[in-house]
Amino acid sequence: MFIHQDSKSIGETTIHKTQLTKFNSRNSIHEIQFTRFDTGFESFLLNLDGRAMLGYLLTTLITALSLLVVDIVVPGVTLANFPAAILAGVAIGLVNAVVRPVLSLLSLPINFLTLGLFGFVVNGFCFWLASLFVPGFVVAGPLAFLLGPVVLTFASTLLSRYFAEKEAAKSLNSGASPAVTLGTKDAEKVSGTGF
Repeated sequence: MFIHQDSKSIGETTIHKTQLTKFNSRNSIHEIQFTRFDTGFESFLLNLDGRAMLGYLLTTLITALSLLVVDIVVPGVTLANFPAAILAGVAIGLVNAVVRPVLSLLSLPINFLTLGLFGFVVNGFCFWLASLFVPGFVVAGPLAFLLGPVVLTFASTLLSRYFAEKEAAKSLNSGASPAVTLGTKDAEKVSGTGF
């Protein structure tokens, strides 16, 4: 099995591609390609079927699970229950889509002077602002303000990679519909592709 990961940034959007390739005994390959677009609002996980809504729902669920990790790890972040975590995930996505780009643009000179460290303040503000819209989600104190988004990003990244690799491995092993069978000549073309 061969796994190829690549990332490319275009403005505020980062495109992550993961390509899993499995060779079988008939000199053909099975390939699954996952593309995730990080725009600050949501991460759509699109496979070859293009199920964007399922990707959005999975991303919201992963964010909710990550928020539960933040609730355990970071003092000052409190979640009342799992439905509050789901609503907080949606609120964080909406705040990051509407408020964060404006704040990032307005704080660009300060961010430049601080070599990007002011970005932590912008992320913390968006995290705190999202907590104002969700009953049962509280961000209190400077530690929660600054450390909460960092732990959220770390936990969300780990969970996203885990579920993406698990789904890709399951699809490759079962020969499910997202897999595409290519001949040996096509396999040579695929091996050199990236972004």
